[in-house]
Amino acid sequence: AVVEEIAAQGRLRSPSPEAAAQILWACAHGLTSLLVTQPDRKWSPKETPTGALWDGVFNGLIKA
Repeated sequence: AVVEEIAAQGRLRSPSPEAAAQILWACAHGLTSLLVTQPDRKWSPKETPTGALWDGVFNGLIKA
């Protein structure tokens, strides 16, 4: 619903709201999977990769 609202405002850079939603889901799933399946890896504090991931994804998908 939120992705569709952004698309309706003409601010979405992806080809479709469906593609944007899939990209968001894949990013969330990918990082979560890595954090869960590789707990012994010396990760940065959880907020660092998570924040950087979302900043990059949102800046890439949404026009200011």
